[in-house]
Amino acid sequence: MDLMIKPFAPRRNVSKSRHRKQQKLKKRREGRGKHVKTATLPALITLLGSSVRKWKSTNKEERQASLADW
Repeated sequence: MDLMIKPFAPRRNVSKSRHRKQQKLKKRREGRGKHVKTATLPALITLLGSSVRKWKSTNKEERQASLADW
């Protein structure tokens, strides 16, 4: 077993379970603060919905023109 093959090989003196625990903790740390972004998701959805509704209420010619701008 060559240690160079595995990019995240645990150090020899560290037990596997400890290593797994550390990985879990690392993941949890990375995940922190992400929930702040999801709070604005409903607002984004309503914003999108209202803009779509507005877009649907415009007539077809205007709609084609607005699509051509993209």
